[in-house]
Amino acid sequence: MATLPQMAATKERQEAANPTTTTRTLVESVTNWIRVYSDGSVDRLGPPEAATFMVLVPPYDDPRDGVTVHDVATDHGVDVRLYLTTTAPARRRPVLVHFHGGGFCLSHAAWSLYHRFYARLAVDLDVAGIVSVVLPLAPEHRLPAAIDAGHAALLWLRDVASGGSDTIAHPAVERLCGAADFSRVFLIGDSAGGVLVHNVAARASEAGAEALDPIRLAGGVQLHPGFILPEKSPSELENPPTPFMTQETVDKFVVLALPGAQLPPMLVMVAEEDMLRDAQTEYGEAMARAGKAVETVVSRGRGIGHVFYLNWFAVESDPVAAARARELVDAQYVEKMLTLGFRFNPSAEDLITFYLPRLIAGKPTKDTEKFICRADVYGSEPSDLAGKFAPVPRCEKGGRLFFTSCKRHKGSSTRKERTAGDGTWVRQNSKGVKNKAGVKVGETQNFRFKKDGSYTDWLMEEHHCCRQQAVAGDEEPVICRMYVSPRAPPDSAARQESAAFVQQQPAPQVSDPPCDKKKRDDVAEEAPAAA
Repeated sequence: MATLPQMAATKERQEAANPTTTTRTLVESVTNWIRVYSDGSVDRLGPPEAATFMVLVPPYDDPRDGVTVHDVATDHGVDVRLYLTTTAPARRRPVLVHFHGGGFCLSHAAWSLYHRFYARLAVDLDVAGIVSVVLPLAPEHRLPAAIDAGHAALLWLRDVASGGSDTIAHPAVERLCGAADFSRVFLIGDSAGGVLVHNVAARASEAGAEALDPIRLAGGVQLHPGFILPEKSPSELENPPTPFMTQETVDKFVVLALPGAQLPPMLVMVAEEDMLRDAQTEYGEAMARAGKAVETVVSRGRGIGHVFYLNWFAVESDPVAAARARELVDAQYVEKMLTLGFRFNPSAEDLITFYLPRLIAGKPTKDTEKFICRADVYGSEPSDLAGKFAPVPRCEKGGRLFFTSCKRHKGSSTRKERTAGDGTWVRQNSKGVKNKAGVKVGETQNFRFKKDGSYTDWLMEEHHCCRQQAVAGDEEPVICRMYVSPRAPPDSAARQESAAFVQQQPAPQVSDPPCDKKKRDDVAEEAPAAA
């Protein structure tokens, strides 16, 4: 058993700060891993069979297997390790923010345990880079210290994306900026790091999306997250321990570490022989019951236990482990998540405060280009639009999103013209939209399409920004969500029309809704940020 090098340095600093301390008593210990003493000092150890995985891998500028590795001290009080791919980017690519495991009490982002997996992952997933956060460890830094550090890393990434970070001149950070699509930032974590994915996403949600603007959390990947249940579950009692997880580490690390949010889509990866399998699957089920976007995937096979993919000896020697590890990287779930962010489902506040101002200013984000189509909603009937534009993937209520303009009636400062073909959109109700601070930022008006004197099953939400700068002349740019009523019968004409999208038919070229250039520039500067 050996004392880990970075932890030995911590011990030396503690002894130097307390030169008069000659005796100390053992307060708590976790066999082979950690000893906590009465004077507050901590010894972190490691069993011989784990020593190879704990070697600190130094950063390097010369590419190895398509990746360079860089350590950066951010201006938000947290250090990060960057894995950057060396291929010339043909397009901007997603960014992963990684949280390492260790029960909140052990490990380091520079351990070979993580380097061997995440250096490869950066290349295989073709991301702009992976930002691995160096987390503060308990019991010296009990929770929520690790959550604070994860959130601080996001704030640093926000400042990097906006050009406001002091580290922007760092060559590695500059490379990241040149390759990253900051509208697709994903959280990923192993074990306790998987728990942080949930909690850091929740913290970001509480602060509001505008606090992270211009970056946006597109989703999270929880690799064997370290959730535990109040009572021991069958998976804890039946599955064998590993060098990195025993019943003692499960019980004691949480004790040492401890002192309703709107989450992005989550991918939860579970191992069949993980001691925490039951808690992980229960988490996924609870998220699904709460209406959250979550997908739970179980890696099955003999010997497929907690964070098995980080044990490269097992992966290289066992065909089953190798196959399951490849699935983690090549899985259609991960690929789909990085491509689409699982689903595009912005809230009314997001549409009004983030997407609409950028569309008005002529500066749409990547996801806007894919999912918010430019069309003359009031020049076409819903059936015509449904035949030309695809529904938004996995969007709440289904349907389609459009950037369009509504025109005022002549001689009226408030009434809008909403005829569409041979029918008209009839307003049902309206509701003010407030941001997290309780300030009204816009309005959502609800409509139902009426034709030949009868209401159809086509519904629409019209999202308005309350800032006057968003209005150009007699036209007001808006975002519309058009969808079929959930109460429509299966044989409804609207359902049939919605399903009639002709994939081969190119969408018509529609010009931008009229908007004076000066006013567009004003909106770009003054419109509220993402909420």
